[in-house]
Amino acid sequence: MSYNELELRISWSDPGKYVIAGRYIDPEQDRETELIDHEAIEIDHAILNAAAVDPVKYGAELSKMVFGQEGAPLFEAWRRARDASSMRDGLRVRLHIQKGAPELHALRWELLQEPGKTTPLLWNPQVWFSRFLSSDDLRLRPLQDPDRVQVLVVVANPSDLETVWRQPAIDPEAEYQRAVEAVTPRLGVGNRVITARRFEGRVSIYNLVSSLRDDYAEVLYLVCHGTITPDGAPRLLLEGDNGEGEIVAGEELVERLVASGKHPRLIVLASCKSAGGQGAPGLVALAPRLAQAGVPHVLAMQGNVSVESVRRFMPRFFAGLTSHGQIDRAVAEARGDIAGDPDWWMPALYTHAKQGMVWPPRSQDVQSFKKWNSVVSSLQNEVCLPVLGSGLVESVIGSTRDIARAWAERYEIPQAGERDDLAQVAQHLAYQNDPIFVQDSIRAYLVRYLRKQFTGQLTPELLSARIEKGLVDEMVSHIGKGMRDSNPNEVHTLLARMPVPIYINANRDNLLFDALVEQGKHPRFHICAWESEGQPGPQLDPNYVPTVENPLVFHVFGNFKVPDRLVITEDDYFEFLMGVTRNETREAARIPPVVSAAIANSGWLMLGFQVEDWDFRVVLSSVLRQPGRRMGLGRRTSVAIQMDLSDAKGGFDRTCDYLVRYFSEQKEVTLFWSSPEAFIGELVARYEQAVMADRGVPAP
Repeated sequence: MSYNELELRISWSDPGKYVIAGRYIDPEQDRETELIDHEAIEIDHAILNAAAVDPVKYGAELSKMVFGQEGAPLFEAWRRARDASSMRDGLRVRLHIQKGAPELHALRWELLQEPGKTTPLLWNPQVWFSRFLSSDDLRLRPLQDPDRVQVLVVVANPSDLETVWRQPAIDPEAEYQRAVEAVTPRLGVGNRVITARRFEGRVSIYNLVSSLRDDYAEVLYLVCHGTITPDGAPRLLLEGDNGEGEIVAGEELVERLVASGKHPRLIVLASCKSAGGQGAPGLVALAPRLAQAGVPHVLAMQGNVSVESVRRFMPRFFAGLTSHGQIDRAVAEARGDIAGDPDWWMPALYTHAKQGMVWPPRSQDVQSFKKWNSVVSSLQNEVCLPVLGSGLVESVIGSTRDIARAWAERYEIPQAGERDDLAQVAQHLAYQNDPIFVQDSIRAYLVRYLRKQFTGQLTPELLSARIEKGLVDEMVSHIGKGMRDSNPNEVHTLLARMPVPIYINANRDNLLFDALVEQGKHPRFHICAWESEGQPGPQLDPNYVPTVENPLVFHVFGNFKVPDRLVITEDDYFEFLMGVTRNETREAARIPPVVSAAIANSGWLMLGFQVEDWDFRVVLSSVLRQPGRRMGLGRRTSVAIQMDLSDAKGGFDRTCDYLVRYFSEQKEVTLFWSSPEAFIGELVARYEQAVMADRGVPAP
């Protein structure tokens, strides 16, 4: 799948007046082009309201206000983007609406016409359109089962809909069957399985959120009546304990979902003629609020879409999700099935996920890995070198992209920078303030994040302790112990059980160190001495020889125990690269010889790296490129185990292709798509079987 991107950012200027900026992104060439820089446009809401009954006229008026005539900046920007993407599978158009301009959410952007023509823009299946919003909550739960997805189907049909609320009754059975048919399309071999679960009981706000908390569903499919107050606040008509109608503010649903910490990856707000004429406004007005609150993707109907259109749209939409996971592409494909119908424009997609991927591609079966014997042999000979990446700790401290986005929003980092690149965002903060401010900020952010995410697991002392040096490490260690106690196959526990004398850790935590201690070992940790100026940090004892019982955990980018030496900003990474290169000839500062020897003579296991992360690139280009690496057939098998690309900048397919090409050209590392937990679990099991076989003990 190959695509380019056009990002349009529209913000409020004066009543009826806005400014729009646009940039064109070619991920394959790693190139961005600023097409428009704060171009003024006027949107006459009165004219659009008058044309609301005529979708064609509405689309023409909105297009004229936005694109202007031929030669206008946005008109020409669109033409350039469309022509540049003509040989790609699609052009992803993200319309980023500023929080301070909520009236823009009410506009029917899906009716935009091709500039200079009368053809709807979104009739083109190569145009993948979404309304993009910044989010206050960046959490995303990993899939509980990478191969299966659950959809919770909720149909609210109060007993007094017709008598009290003057709304037509909803047929719960018919709506449920329609949803089941939509979300469970015929699946080809290798596709992710999507199953539907029917919500049981009264559809109250409490029961709905409790159901998601107790039996999490990746997708919420909600059918109910809704309305909107004169001031634009959405209201939902759900059910009270007695089965009668109960009006619920949309904000209450948003707040309860956020508080639960278990909001779905996708919410479908289904509204059709069977749900009554007042159903659509309240539901579609709720959509942007859900997206801004942290639901990655929301699909809502912005009008009385017909039952027949829903029947044709939804199965195609979910079939696309099971096939490729790209939600804006799935909407475009499904819209093609109802193009030409009067309500073709009503499905509206809201998202805050930059790549638009609802879930990552399915992992490979670990049994299909072809080089198990080689990797097990490396373990048996104690020459297996695990290299730990950030994916192993995201379940505890979140991702670097989450931190970057949170900082970008809080400190109003300009869009010109990479707002999801922590090194770049941290660099901006260092320029605005100083490097110490960045160190203080990362500590404060992590403490707040951990207290919010793990309130029930942390002790009262940790919840109330003053934010100072050492607190983050103490909190992470406490949380990690609880995770290992509850899960004997936690990945750090499995790694600690392996006969490994040296680990390279690109993370800053001590979860592995703690797990090694729990396994009865006596580990040491050492931080890479990379300082390019002044005296290097503490040195590794030259008489120390790492062994399986006394292993070394070599931290590349620092450790929370020594927060002053963390590698965070761009400058830090550049100085690290220069320092490591310069220190190759300095005995006191270079990478310890025992580590260099292990890098040269071992088989690597690269676990949980993201291709766009600075950690991945710097580790690969500096640390793992130490002199002495054997070439050709004399090398041991090395494997990069990678699964979660849900936020990769280049998209799933392009990132996968990049890694395959890169490692094929280097001829050093075998790429295998699996979760690190699954791979390491299988490796430990095979190693233990091999040990028993060497002892003459038959396999169970």
